[in-house]
Amino acid sequence: MFGDVASVDDMKPNSSFLSTLNSSPNSTLPSARYAIFGAEDNYEYVRIAESFRNKSNGENPKESGVFVNIHHGITSFYFVTAAYYSYLSAQYLYKYSQTDPSDPMHFSYYDSAVYFLSIAREWARGFASLAYHQQRDWDQQIIGVSYYSQDGKIVAKDANDGLLPAKTQAPSFFGTPGDQIIRADGANHLEETTHPSVKNRLSEVFRNADVQIPEAGTGNESLSVSISGPPYANDGQTVSFNASVSNASSSVNYQWYYRQETYSSWIADGNNSATYQHTFSSAPGGETAHSAVKVEISSNGETATGVHSVDVYGCQGSGTLSIGTEAIIPC
Repeated sequence: MFGDVASVDDMKPNSSFLSTLNSSPNSTLPSARYAIFGAEDNYEYVRIAESFRNKSNGENPKESGVFVNIHHGITSFYFVTAAYYSYLSAQYLYKYSQTDPSDPMHFSYYDSAVYFLSIAREWARGFASLAYHQQRDWDQQIIGVSYYSQDGKIVAKDANDGLLPAKTQAPSFFGTPGDQIIRADGANHLEETTHPSVKNRLSEVFRNADVQIPEAGTGNESLSVSISGPPYANDGQTVSFNASVSNASSSVNYQWYYRQETYSSWIADGNNSATYQHTFSSAPGGETAHSAVKVEISSNGETATGVHSVDVYGCQGSGTLSIGTEAIIPC
């Protein structure tokens, strides 16, 4: 189907490239090796369903949280309905306990209590399936992740992109975790060429010294600026950033901005300084916010702009325990 394409031939099972790679990866791969793996938030099966819908419609596969919000709404409806029928059952059980057996309604109250309790139980089963069991079955039967317990409670699971665990996306021979294995939070299997987190991680890789992507120069370089700072933050956390300016011929003026999401407008903030601090907030409902900070500089009539993305975790986020494990933080 793909014709005689060298890269396709290399990926075929038992190809000479794969055979050499698997037998001696350290001597096959270049010295600068990076593996970027997707680490989707909880309810991966719901998120990847929206990505598939978007992709099938010819749209950007990045999910917007619409399906997750619908899922949360349905789950809440099941919970409220189960609570309502439990309340009715308790009411009739109370009437049963307060009436004499000679009362014509005495046993009718008992039958009603049992009836409404049976209805509540089925709604509660539906709630448990939506809130817990479907996620567990997807994790274990489809993805194959492991769960980790502490004091009898599940506290973490293997990071994954909704279809593949991190350990299969980032092979173990890729060196030291954290140095050459890079986590792209919020990216599921269908978003790994379009998600902002993946693009941000790629940009970081290309800026590393060991990659050494050459830039064309004229001998009269233009004013430029880059922002250094952490790519992640927790809800309510204050983070510091620093602007590094190159090729300034005189004093530099700074104007900082931030935005909450990729679709949000930039808001001016901060002082005329190379350093900037901002307190971040997650998205509504504890979802991960894909925020960013920006600095605009001017010097001797020239201007330049730098942007730095920050993923902000809420209760749906990923408090990292290790490179391939994410904490489950309940809402």
